[in-house]
Formats: sequence, structure tokens, C-alpha cells
Amino acid sequence: TCTTAGNQTCGTCAPGYVGDGTGACTACTSGTWDSNNTCIDCGTIANCAVTETCNGTNGNNDICPTCLPGFRGNGTGTC
Repeated sequence: TCTTAGNQTCGTCAPGYVGDGTGACTACTSGTWDSNNTCIDCGTIANCAVTETCNGTNGNNDICPTCLPGFRGNGTGTC
């Protein structure tokens, strides 16, 4: 199992990383999570001004870092 982005050969990547099984594993970017070796966008939170974040290994716990002006809830799952 690859555990860092620098591992060059591995059978499977660690949670939160994706790869082809023979090359380097790459971490999923902020705003995405690892689902069966594919980085998928986190959920959508209405009135969120920026890209939502979530748990990189299971997609749970969507958080909006900054809500649109006039909306409250920065750093939570709702605006």
C-alpha cells in the first residue's frame, strides 16, 4: 500500500490517494475525496462562496469555509 505521494510502485494507494497501481499515488485535491481510486467532488452546499471541503477518504462531513455575503455558517455544513 502506498502511504505518501512519493511512492513509485504499489498495489493500492492509501485512502485519500489515487493511482494506476503501478506508478506514484497522488493525493486527491481539496474539495474532492477518494472513491474506488477516483477523486470525486465533495457535495454542494447552497450559498457557499468557495469550494466545499469534506473527508478525503469517505466524502462525509461537507464543510463550507466561507458563505456568500448575507449568509451565516462559515466553517459548517450549512449557510
